[in-house]
Amino acid sequence: RARAPRASGLRPGGIRGPSPSAKCGRAQFGGGAAMAAPVLPEDISRKLLEDPAVQQSIQDTCSKTNRDAADALLNEEVQSSILKACEERFPDWAAPLKARMKEWIEDPQVGNTSRLATEWTIGLHQGEMDIVTLARVQQGPPTIRMICVGGCFVAIVHCLIGLGDLSSLLRDPVSYAVTLYQLIFSSAALLFEVRAEMIQAVGLLDSSQNYLLEKAQFLAENLGRGIFYIFQATLWISFLGKTDSMGGFCFLYSLVTGILLIGVRLTKTTVLTNKVTTVYRPVAKEVLP
Repeated sequence: RARAPRASGLRPGGIRGPSPSAKCGRAQFGGGAAMAAPVLPEDISRKLLEDPAVQQSIQDTCSKTNRDAADALLNEEVQSSILKACEERFPDWAAPLKARMKEWIEDPQVGNTSRLATEWTIGLHQGEMDIVTLARVQQGPPTIRMICVGGCFVAIVHCLIGLGDLSSLLRDPVSYAVTLYQLIFSSAALLFEVRAEMIQAVGLLDSSQNYLLEKAQFLAENLGRGIFYIFQATLWISFLGKTDSMGGFCFLYSLVTGILLIGVRLTKTTVLTNKVTTVYRPVAKEVLP
């Protein structure tokens, strides 16, 4: 039997590949188990949200409603400006976007991109570069994460009790200094074990974690944090053999949590958490667009 000719799959411009509508079709009808594909590719979503006209509409809506850039996408005028920009710059994607606009604006990644684009644009107009990035913090599975959180809390409480004994500063200044270091190290590590939304809810903790993400990136990785816990365990060794039994407990706890996190890295059971970070940098006027 004669077979019907297949579509060539040529997109406008002679580029071979599926059309946007074909991609949407496969996402919707390609089997019940398949997850729907994103409405727009990530780079196109970013370019649309960075479009000057779209940005103006988002910022106007934010100033009128006192809502953030992600919520501003729910505004009909903002959606109209986005669709108009898409029709002008990416006409192949205008139809899929119009049909699935609600799904697109509800995508958390689109919301984050809208915030980043708006903050970056405002920073440029103010003569500052608002360097905003989506950092990824590695954590272990829930059980291991709770073990690490517990270990950090135990170490912090033990250090606070030790530092409260001011007489030990004269009696054993070296151990007192090590206790102070351990308090700082355990507090820093705890910022990367707690859930990101809890850290972002407290301004001081959020800015502290952002600083560490810039200056001590290894703490955001399970392997780096695991090695760091083992390093802390070597510091706790100085408390072994003394009347301070909690020092020995902290030694064992730090050693175990370090090994567990390294094991998470080796077994590829890492849980990734996204976190928006912002760092302000002055921008020379000659490099501004």
